[in-house]
Amino acid sequence: MDSGDMTEGRGGTALKPVLVVLHQEHSTPGHVGRLLAERGHALDVRRPRYGDPLPETLVHHAGAVILSSTLITARTCTDEYEEAAAHDRSESLHG
Repeated sequence: MDSGDMTEGRGGTALKPVLVVLHQEHSTPGHVGRLLAERGHALDVRRPRYGDPLPETLVHHAGAVILSSTLITARTCTDEYEEAAAHDRSESLHG
């Protein structure tokens, strides 16, 4: 979809699309996407993990929704915390 496309919302006003970022190949915007569509927004669905580019700005979008697995988020945060803690321990030993 062209990110500059606008759809007509309630009352005939033009609405910008909403960027929806998904992280799994077969994920869908689901309930959130349905609610946005009911309100007149087109969905600009991107999967950066599978090569879809993200826009440099959101100037052509009404907003953005980023959907991700809790497990992925928790694991990423834990890994980053453990790496930072290991780095801090190393510096205190050699500092």
